[in-house]
Amino acid sequence: MFWKKITLDGYLPFTHVGNHHVEVEFDQPATAILGQNGCGKSSMLRMLRINDLPIRTEFLAGGKVEKIVEHQGHLFVLSADFKNSTAPHSFKRDGVELNLSGTSDTQKDLIEEHLGVSGMI
Repeated sequence: MFWKKITLDGYLPFTHVGNHHVEVEFDQPATAILGQNGCGKSSMLRMLRINDLPIRTEFLAGGKVEKIVEHQGHLFVLSADFKNSTAPHSFKRDGVELNLSGTSDTQKDLIEEHLGVSGMI
């Protein structure tokens, strides 16, 4: 699995330093995350854990996250849009929505099925 991009809007650990929108593209073979204490390095690493689903309380009202990864020749877009009050989670494989319920339980199942990552990893 290769990371392509992560976008965070209204992610609380970043808003206290004035960053309401953070976008990182992984277009090089290696990426380093550098910064002072308390600037969000660990928070970013947590968001990069593909099976660690974002929760509403980690975001400002209407916040969202989008994670884009490439795996076994397919492009996956995992997102959570907290403007949607009942079914915020989306899991797309090559542009096709697979999480029809929009729930976190279905999201976890799809991550394990398609990306091979379970809660034990």
